[in-house]
Amino acid sequence: MKGISRAVVAGLVGCLIVLTATGSAASSKRTAEKSYSMSNGMITGTSSAYWTIGSDLKKFRTKAGERTVVVSVADEIGTEVRGQIYTDVDGDGDIEQAADFCNESRPVRVRPGQRVQVAVLLGECPDGESSVVTEGTITATFSK
Repeated sequence: MKGISRAVVAGLVGCLIVLTATGSAASSKRTAEKSYSMSNGMITGTSSAYWTIGSDLKKFRTKAGERTVVVSVADEIGTEVRGQIYTDVDGDGDIEQAADFCNESRPVRVRPGQRVQVAVLLGECPDGESSVVTEGTITATFSK
């Protein structure tokens, strides 16, 4: 019986370690959402136009320990949406990095306290699909 109880205890300890590791991995992500109601500009082929009247970039701020952000856009009518992520890499207030995506970005490197701005754009996605913008939600998922 002593051998069985030690094996059971060892198994339970192993499960506890796995559950603890899984719980801390899940808490290493933070999600923030902003809604939009119009496009910030238009891109077709190699031409682009941006406007600021009535439309502002959606702003997010990173927190301590966050190293990457993935941005996704979901429009109310379910079409593809082109987005651009703008970041100030060196903290001087100027945007040095812009990342294009359609529907969901690849992970973008960020640093704690950094401002991340997102635009939604009419026109074409990088894959040639149409980007139609009505209103919807921008979700930023920050990871440590």
